[in-house]
Amino acid sequence: MANGEWRMMNGEWRIANGEEPLGMRLLLLSFRDIIDLVKEQGDFELLPLIGRASMTLDEILEDIHALEDELRSYERKYNVLSETFYEAYINGEEPPDESWVRDWTAWASAYKLWLRRREQYQAAIKRLQAEADSIANLIARTARHEPIHIPG
Repeated sequence: MANGEWRMMNGEWRIANGEEPLGMRLLLLSFRDIIDLVKEQGDFELLPLIGRASMTLDEILEDIHALEDELRSYERKYNVLSETFYEAYINGEEPPDESWVRDWTAWASAYKLWLRRREQYQAAIKRLQAEADSIANLIARTARHEPIHIPG
């Protein structure tokens, strides 16, 4: 990832020097890179940009695993499962400590994206199972890390 500070300029995210647009670059970044970028900049408006038009099954799984790592870190820090936290969060509960606001926003965003990726995975597997003659053949393709494209 390029060094520098990302800023919104002329309706798109760019490196502070204005040279590198972020829109297409996000397609090349891993979820961890994006989360690191969001944490660095403290700008959670970047998270919706993670939704890619087309992904491979490998990319969906990589995102799920990275998100699970991220969620686990919040669960350890606050000693509550993400599902429990998210239910309270969407029902309007606010953090009792002002210093937790950023964490709670990032945690809720990560959980929401995790739910979306899980839905994408389930839909993709269902579609792929219908196309494959057996689950074993599907697993053989995924084990070889074939790029199985999944429409967004």
